[in-house]
Amino acid sequence: MLDPLVRLHRLDENSASDISRLLGFVRELQRTFHSAIVLVHHAAKKQRAVPGQALRGSSDLHAFGDSNAYLTRRQEQLLLSVEHRSAPSPQPLPLALVSRPDGSATHLEVAGDAEQSTLALEQRVLALVRTSARALTRTALRKQLAVNNQRLGQALATLTKRALLRRTPEGYCAAGGDTKHQAPLRPNSRSPANREPRQCALPL
Repeated sequence: MLDPLVRLHRLDENSASDISRLLGFVRELQRTFHSAIVLVHHAAKKQRAVPGQALRGSSDLHAFGDSNAYLTRRQEQLLLSVEHRSAPSPQPLPLALVSRPDGSATHLEVAGDAEQSTLALEQRVLALVRTSARALTRTALRKQLAVNNQRLGQALATLTKRALLRRTPEGYCAAGGDTKHQAPLRPNSRSPANREPRQCALPL
């Protein structure tokens, strides 16, 4: 693990050529010793719809990873997002920073599950479309919600299939004239209602 990457070199992290040479050396180490190498890097304060685009410096850092994990804060919620080069991205995982009553053993704890995260996005999309005076394009929704394009597409497909949204040439609008009496979104009934929070052992 190289943590943080910026402390291990004196190159210009905004230079594509400098970073490319550095990452080429890291890739050579990986292949020579048949090892996984973890690079820890910081992101800019400005949030992006795609977390990897917020990494400081050259975009080569985003493109380099076979699997990338991003810990971000959205309002009061910590989110762990994961990208894979050769596999679909899972839903972001909400986390909470917690401690024992005496203040010891501070750690990250799973605060919910992927299904609840997906449901929350669908609710946000539906609320935004219902309160808009005009149809909203996918680009406009993505900009206002600051969400990953793949996740937004899945939410739109689900809402359209459930006849809660209607897609028009101008964009997405609420299906039907009276949206106040439409059935609210609910979690999958098969999910345990009072699931105990899971923990991941990441001591700080």
